[in-house]
Amino acid sequence: RDFCLSRGLGDVYKRQVAKLTSLCTIAEDKTVSMRLAGHLCGNRCQEVLEGDSSFVTQLYEWGYRRVQVNATAANSVVVDQACITKYVENITKCMNEAPNMEFIIQCNDETSSIYEQLIAKPTPNMSLLFDASCGKGVRVSTFPSPMLTPTIPRGYAGGIGPDCIVDILTSVRRTVSECPEHVTVWVDMESSLRSIVVEKNKADGTETVSYTHLRAHET
Repeated sequence: RDFCLSRGLGDVYKRQVAKLTSLCTIAEDKTVSMRLAGHLCGNRCQEVLEGDSSFVTQLYEWGYRRVQVNATAANSVVVDQACITKYVENITKCMNEAPNMEFIIQCNDETSSIYEQLIAKPTPNMSLLFDASCGKGVRVSTFPSPMLTPTIPRGYAGGIGPDCIVDILTSVRRTVSECPEHVTVWVDMESSLRSIVVEKNKADGTETVSYTHLRAHET
């Protein structure tokens, strides 16, 4: 199970440092099966687009082993199409500066200009997550074959939950049926199995939203 702190890794995160470090302590307990992942939204994603890996490095020190780069408007990220090549260079720079952190690149129509350049020269720690709904929880209906990029791990997301997981896994298995045994994919069940906690800062009235969700593997 992954614990993903979404908005908390965006603009408002400082008040959750204690919670983050507490989770890291739990994750280090060998009797507990929990892996930590961070969704980079808002200014934290913007920093990666600008080539700043300092927060990702901090997350690694806290025990996180994967981050998801959500460069979409739904995640409060501003993408200037005139700067795509620079963004790609900067993301690659960050991945190289944090080689032991898995970087999951959200793939959809909105991010295609970024991820299509990234997959041309992937780093060993890059993975792809295909989510046509841009993280809005709309049910996934297409599953691009892993053989399009056989050396890059990939997952599928979008409205996956208890009511449709059997159908989704059946479709995924059909997609990977002719792939070599070493090819591994996963499904990311976010919106349908998400636990949401909203914390309000009494001082300034701002809210911090944290999520937990499941990431399951299909091999």
